[in-house]
Amino acid sequence: MNRPIVLSVSQINEYIGMVLDSDMYLSNVEAVGEITDFKYYETSGHMYFSLKDDDGVLRAVMFRSSAARLDFLPKNGMKVIASGRVGVYGKTGSYQLYVSSMRQEGRGNAAMALEMLKRKLEAEGLFDEKRKRPIPRFPKSIGVVTSIKGAALQDILNVIARRWKCAEVVICPSSVQGENAPAELRSAMEYFNNNGGVDVVIIGRGGGSGEDLSAFNDEALARLVASSPVPVISAVGHQTDFTICDFTADKRAPTPSAAAELATPDGNEILDYAEQCESIMKSRMSKKLNLLRSQMEAYEKSAGMSSSTNFINLKKLELQGLFEKIRNSEASRVSAGRLTLEGYASKMLGLNPLAVLSRGYSYITDENGRNIASAEDTDIDMDLKVRFSDSGIKVRVVEKTDKV
Repeated sequence: MNRPIVLSVSQINEYIGMVLDSDMYLSNVEAVGEITDFKYYETSGHMYFSLKDDDGVLRAVMFRSSAARLDFLPKNGMKVIASGRVGVYGKTGSYQLYVSSMRQEGRGNAAMALEMLKRKLEAEGLFDEKRKRPIPRFPKSIGVVTSIKGAALQDILNVIARRWKCAEVVICPSSVQGENAPAELRSAMEYFNNNGGVDVVIIGRGGGSGEDLSAFNDEALARLVASSPVPVISAVGHQTDFTICDFTADKRAPTPSAAAELATPDGNEILDYAEQCESIMKSRMSKKLNLLRSQMEAYEKSAGMSSSTNFINLKKLELQGLFEKIRNSEASRVSAGRLTLEGYASKMLGLNPLAVLSRGYSYITDENGRNIASAEDTDIDMDLKVRFSDSGIKVRVVEKTDKV
């Protein structure tokens, strides 16, 4: 019979640890279970919890270096997949899972589905910056889609009241997380899309985990945001959080407060600018009036005048002189025209046939009025008419004689 090996408790625990570490299965294992008895120590940054399923419980620890890499906050009741090694805690002799990484169960499939949806909508052009519209500079009415109970709504209202008091705010309340959130968010966006009445819409909520923000990854909601007749500002979560809604909106804001600032101008800045413009206009008008006044005084001094009356009288004399020049010029032109017309009349008078007849001449025509310029144009017994300057006679040809 072999004698037993005498080992201390710590040696036994150490040996068990060596056995576990050398096991090819337990040195790199993934454990699927529900978190229970979760404790997080802020001082050390370590997390202690148990994983359980229907048939058992496994103690687990996740040290600060590994816990810092988590993208979610573990909590009781959450189903996870924890990766690490099984080892022994020497002081208590209890074995546990030393977790190096952890993810939520089913989150891998959800992340893959989300990535596929992003690629699909991007391929359709819903993320294209060219289709996105600018936010109106001076909105009269602002639509808001968010929870009526959340801090996000109050943040939005406070910023609008501070920056642009004249804007009307139309609130269409909706859940922002949970099973009913996607449908309520879609209903709110449909209300603004169908009824209009606002110049810009803000849709959003405060920060949260990826699961909390999942309602804003709904495909139908993303399409409603993209098809909105007015610009939409998405303000979902904090600065590092992005959702599908952020990509299809016309503008993305890191927080609800930032969204309200994007949607409104600063009323105080506008008022200051208006006052500056008014001051500049007054200054320019004063300078212009002073310049005109100086010019008037210079005109008066250069003309040797002591008053505006003298200035007016001088201008009257100048006008009278111009009038006399015009009148004399017109008289000269009329006189010259008269002489020209008289010359033309004298020439025309000399060409008048009646003037020739007055000097003892006459002209002869036949009974039809045809001019008889030669004896050859007549026949014996032919009746002719002789025209003198004062009257005429009728004669008959009785004889033709030779040329004189």
